Amino acid sequence: MASREETTTLCTSDGVFQVGLGNTPDAYPQIIARDGVACNGIIHAVDEVLLPSIFASGNETEFPTSAPTNDGECESLGQVICTLPQFEILCALVGDAGLTETLMSDTDDFTIFAPVNSAFESLSLEVADAIISDPTLLQSVLLIHVASGDLFSTDLECGAELAMVSGTCWPSPGTGVDTGMLAHVDDVDDVDPPSSGLFTNGT
Repeated sequence: MASREETTTLCTSDGVFQVGLGNTPDAYPQIIARDGVACNGIIHAVDEVLLPSIFASGNETEFPTSAPTNDGECESLGQVICTLPQFEILCALVGDAGLTETLMSDTDDFTIFAPVNSAFESLSLEVADAIISDPTLLQSVLLIHVASGDLFSTDLECGAELAMVSGTCWPSPGTGVDTGMLAHVDDVDDVDPPSSGLFTNGT
């Protein structure tokens, strides 16, 4: 039976990270821009790809074969992502996975931890090839970046697990997320993300 993947919000003196079970401590996804607003949800930019449990060390399962517009109207999550050059790769992969209409829909609200281009470029060739070559795995990896509802940065809790939209049939490796990097930071708002201007069109 498919189980829903979870990610964990980790707060350290270096920043706030949203971590999947498949992420290693040397590549935890840091939230580098918060609270981009779209008609149907919220976007937080991250600098690494959130990876599901199938990529966790010790898992022997094989890889399966409002941001307003200039005219004042609200943009959907899909429009925001595909308008900003920092998310060009994410936009293309969303299209490849058949998720564009979902992110354009105004019937459901989502929160996306959106990887910037460099996040995908930093993946190993093995991991990147596995994701790109398998549509099911691609969709699962993308959906582990998505949570239901509107979650602003103030709604994230340090050390708390967050249920993501992605559900997988692969067993959890049972290793969990390394919380040893926690540095007595109790509130997400205590850590400022790097200044990036990611949610400004054309910058």
